[in-house]
Amino acid sequence: MYTDSLALQFHGFHPSEFTRETIDALLGEIEEEAPYGATVKAHFARQGQEFKGVIEIHSRAGKFFARATGTHLKNVNSRLIAQIRRQIAKWKANRLHEHESLKDYAEYSWASNDELAGLATKEATGEGGIAS
Repeated sequence: MYTDSLALQFHGFHPSEFTRETIDALLGEIEEEAPYGATVKAHFARQGQEFKGVIEIHSRAGKFFARATGTHLKNVNSRLIAQIRRQIAKWKANRLHEHESLKDYAEYSWASNDELAGLATKEATGEGGIAS
């Protein structure tokens, strides 16, 4: 899945079409899980018998980064995907927590404004309210 926000590079080796498609599909899933408008870049390199991989995600919500090395590309890719998914899950949990905090604050603010409006109405009609 090549989109404008997804870049995949290989250096030092040529993966099979199956391997390229598998990694591309996993990165597409990561792109869907990432913050809206994020760009995903993945780079895999082979040096001797060792594979090195990096995934970077840039978004308005911040940067996500994972790095892994190993002798099997499949294991390197699995570790990268796991690292990035943990970071995205943490971001989502924090975002949800912040959203709930703001929701609680907004509900408190509205309740306070309603109470003040009620007191002002009672004062205007002479039914009590805020004492002068």
